Amino acid sequence: MAPPTTTTDQQTNRAHKATKSGRGSREKKKLLQSKKSNTLTARHNPRAFSVANIVRTQRTIQRNLDRAQKKEYAPLSDRRASRAEEGPPPLVAVVGPPGVGKSTLIRSLVKFYTNCNLSETTGPITVCTSKTRRVTFLECPNDTAAMLDVAKIADLVLLCVDAKFGFEMETFEFLNMMQTHGFPKVMGVFTHLDQFQTAK
Repeated sequence: MAPPTTTTDQQTNRAHKATKSGRGSREKKKLLQSKKSNTLTARHNPRAFSVANIVRTQRTIQRNLDRAQKKEYAPLSDRRASRAEEGPPPLVAVVGPPGVGKSTLIRSLVKFYTNCNLSETTGPITVCTSKTRRVTFLECPNDTAAMLDVAKIADLVLLCVDAKFGFEMETFEFLNMMQTHGFPKVMGVFTHLDQFQTAK
């Protein structure tokens, strides 16, 4: 068994050699002397705050300005002024005998464009079909005077025809009125096709 070691036998490490020459030691000596003589002043290095690469700094500044410009809010143009110059929206008249499905057709068109359920179809109904276009729907009652007025002002006529019954007298009367008053564009719409039975 090894004998216990004493304090005199313990190994002592050598201390680091202090710097006594070179730039670091000279600066350290100057700093100690200025502290002792109370003449220590704040040092200012003018090159510490200068730009190392001027071209790179200019590109960085320009990129930051471009990114800030993209984040700015671009105001939308007033679409009401362009609508005022274009004039009133086109009028789409829905014409047909009673019970053929005129109100159902108008409610379906309003539901398609606005995603809103329409309870009554009285009077002209204007909907926005796109960002810059509007359309007015009008249901024509089963009256000769109303048919005459609609034939004069309509831009497009949706002529509803009951498929299970065929053409009725009101349809031919309205076609005769349109021949006299300009004849706008006419599109036929057949309804009640689920009740249409073919002869076998």
